[in-house]
Amino acid sequence: MKNKKTLYILLPVAIFIWGLIGYKIYSHFINKKEITRDVSVENNLGNKENKADTFSLINNYRDPFLDNSYKPEKRNTTTKVKKNYQRIIWPEIIYSGRIINQKTKKSLVNLRINGIEKIVRPGAEQEGIFLLNAYDDSVIVKFEGETKTIIKQK
Repeated sequence: MKNKKTLYILLPVAIFIWGLIGYKIYSHFINKKEITRDVSVENNLGNKENKADTFSLINNYRDPFLDNSYKPEKRNTTTKVKKNYQRIIWPEIIYSGRIINQKTKKSLVNLRINGIEKIVRPGAEQEGIFLLNAYDDSVIVKFEGETKTIIKQK
């Protein structure tokens, strides 16, 4: 009889405790509510300008390890001068294709420079444009010291 009484008392207590634990886990993951705030509240600070807070440290105290007094470092105040680069205006260049000689394996490139068709060899110059290298899908040209890759037009 004694065991039945403790069973009748402890079983509902254990079920209640496990139910409480399960409810807490369930409410934590399932009923997650997002807290939102109204952002439309105006700023009460007005139109005050924020000035940068500038300060400098005065660290002219004695070095405890070397037992030397403070010696200020000399700073070089040299400024770098930026070079003004001129923008090079490239002529209109369209790469149409290349022709390869089967016997000598040398190639000729068909370029349209400012609307005029030109046939140029790699290493040759036409109207100030130097053809550096030619590939099936692009050519590398140089104009007034600047190099550019031109892709083949279809």
